[in-house]
Amino acid sequence: MGSLEIFLVRSICVLLLFFGGCSEPSKWDRIPLQGTATLDGQPIDGAISFRPARGVQGPSVNTELADGQFRFTKSNGPVVGRHDASLLLPRDPANPNDTPIRVSVDVPV
Repeated sequence: MGSLEIFLVRSICVLLLFFGGCSEPSKWDRIPLQGTATLDGQPIDGAISFRPARGVQGPSVNTELADGQFRFTKSNGPVVGRHDASLLLPRDPANPNDTPIRVSVDVPV
């Protein structure tokens, strides 16, 4: 696992401890989530996606990474449970066959 992936897993797990908020009941019990993605200490641009892992019921959620920042609200955030997270970064013209970085994270209760 690369340093970016380790950083993302640690950052997301720490940030998930700070969720909260209230809203009207919906079909899914979503949570707010925010964080920062960096590579070699520099914020990255692109997109981040959370897809519920096998056995977890809920929608996939996606948002933009602008200056490394991402934010989900209780109305558009992920559900509680294990998720596969993907970073979609701008393609390097020198390496057009790059694939997204994928990590698994737990979204705690």
